[in-house]
Amino acid sequence: MAIILLKGTYNKNAAQLSSWRTYACISLGIYILIALGHSLLPYSSVGMNALRIIGGVVVQGFCIWVVGVHREEIMKYGVCGP
Repeated sequence: MAIILLKGTYNKNAAQLSSWRTYACISLGIYILIALGHSLLPYSSVGMNALRIIGGVVVQGFCIWVVGVHREEIMKYGVCGP
């Protein structure tokens, strides 16, 4: 998916950026579910799992937001890919 993000940014293709955002949101949801499931294990630390989930959501959410802003700029100025 990194190639789609890079190509979409380079070619100013809003559709590829939308595809990446969809993928990123789905993978973030899966990450949260796995991390929550891991926190139910008896040997896991709840504090570390909470910190991991919060950190992952903040970083991934920021990346999704930045790509969304870039996509909106492409849509606003009417520049589309080849």
